[in-house]
Amino acid sequence: MKKTVLLCLFVLAVSPAFADDSGKLAVILAPVREHGGVATIPPGDYELDGATPLPIASHTTVSAYGARFHLPKTLGDRARVVLFAGENVSDFRWFGGHFTGHVFDNTKGDNSWEPNANTRAILISTTPGGRTENLTFRDITSDGLAGAVITVFGAEEKGSGSREVPDTFPYCFPAYAPIQLRKLRVHELP
Repeated sequence: MKKTVLLCLFVLAVSPAFADDSGKLAVILAPVREHGGVATIPPGDYELDGATPLPIASHTTVSAYGARFHLPKTLGDRARVVLFAGENVSDFRWFGGHFTGHVFDNTKGDNSWEPNANTRAILISTTPGGRTENLTFRDITSDGLAGAVITVFGAEEKGSGSREVPDTFPYCFPAYAPIQLRKLRVHELP
């Protein structure tokens, strides 16, 4: 019995583990979830597995200067990962933060992510009849994500077939659907 226990302890002590920090970030974001406000994510490293997106809410400012968000080295059979998500979000600002992933690179012999991996750091969607407006993103950087850092989906007007998109929208990130979006600002680094 002691040998088994010691063996298990040894395996746990030397096995690399991915410690998901979603719980820490959920505690930081919880106070602003209902009525908005300012959430400050302290500088440091946060490992996120993306199993469940962390919620973002309207009337909120997230300050993440110095925060570094790391996705796992392997995604397993999950082809899609979203770290932060919100629906029908208005008056939202996100400042700072760096997102790191391990995108598939066909020039490398050793890839830890599959070629079909799709990762999104921040995803905001709009329901039919809902509104997404007055969004600001600034000083966000990334390396190795297999997808967009900021994704905003608009609601399609039923039967419109319209693909109207504000001038700045496709320049910053791909437009995937007709949208009803007002006052989107993305500030680029100099």
